[in-house]
Amino acid sequence: GLKAADAAAIVVSAKNNLHVGTEKAYKYCQKKNLPNIFVVTKIDEENGDFMKVYTALRQQFGIRVCALTYPVIGNGRVMGMVDLLKMTYRTVEGTAAKDAPIPPALADTVKRLKDELNEALAETNEELMEKYFEEIPFTDEEVQTALSVGIRRRALLPVLSCSNVTLNG
Repeated sequence: GLKAADAAAIVVSAKNNLHVGTEKAYKYCQKKNLPNIFVVTKIDEENGDFMKVYTALRQQFGIRVCALTYPVIGNGRVMGMVDLLKMTYRTVEGTAAKDAPIPPALADTVKRLKDELNEALAETNEELMEKYFEEIPFTDEEVQTALSVGIRRRALLPVLSCSNVTLNG
């Protein structure tokens, strides 16, 4: 069980729709008031689809679900990862990673995910909600505080991703 845990990571495969186990794990965390994140695995395996699973998580658990990273998959492997908190992009070549500009082809998806993240962060306190509606950017400190408090209070359900093949993510 999770009796000694301070938080939980609910692992979801990018190859499948959400399973009963996902809902059961979430309900257990909810019942115990245990903060949780979702980790989407197998993002670069055949038929893996991060966005499909992420969308299903948002439909199932609401706007509190927010991606913190966005994996870029090409040719069956992780090509890079967008950090939605910092709005940076790192390309992946084997075990080496380097900073690069966010590819223009990803602009719409990244903007949508960033907007969803900002909306979820804004839900954690009234001052951020005002800034969100006035389209004033959050400071790094405000983001870190909202993330920390939001996760602890279960007001945020962050989503991360990882590769089982290359271990990137």
